[in-house]
Amino acid sequence: MSKKLKESAKVQFARQLKRYRETFDLTQKYLAKSSGITLTYISVIEKGDSSVGLDILEKLANFFGVEYYEMGNPNFPVPSFDALPQKTKRAIAQLEKEKLAAAAKAAQKKAEDKKDGKPGRAKQLHTLIANGFFDQAQTAKNTFKALHPNIPEADYAAYTVEIGKITNTLSSGKFEKLLDKLEPIKGSTAVRFIRKGVDKIAAFHTKL
Repeated sequence: MSKKLKESAKVQFARQLKRYRETFDLTQKYLAKSSGITLTYISVIEKGDSSVGLDILEKLANFFGVEYYEMGNPNFPVPSFDALPQKTKRAIAQLEKEKLAAAAKAAQKKAEDKKDGKPGRAKQLHTLIANGFFDQAQTAKNTFKALHPNIPEADYAAYTVEIGKITNTLSSGKFEKLLDKLEPIKGSTAVRFIRKGVDKIAAFHTKL
């Protein structure tokens, strides 16, 4: 009689970390920045591909204001916002401030584009497909760059919401029938999109 395989500790902790992170609406990037752990490592942990040493576990636990053994316990409740350390509260508040500022900036630009008669996001993306942009694998960030060549990359942090919307748009509706969605390349968390029918082996090696 076969027994159900037990999940590895790595997979269980991956789910645990994601639960903590999503409770406070934190991106992997912002958690990495605020906790002092690299984005690549946060991503690998949440995929269940890496064991977590005590030093990393302690950093994560300190960020959320719990003990290291509580952080690893799925039966221990995620702390409320009020119970978080002041430093963590400030980090979350700053993230919310950045999100609101980015949303306001994007809304203003959308209104200006509409006033100037510029096409919306979907029409612009269809134009990129028609022009062969997606004949090579492209990330949402690359796509944003193609749509807004005058915006310096140093300012992209203010447009994370818009870049996220590009990912959502390319992943659904008519675009889902036109484009294939590829897994991130090693060391990255960004999915990529490529026109259906293009050689996927060559596309796999396309740089970000």
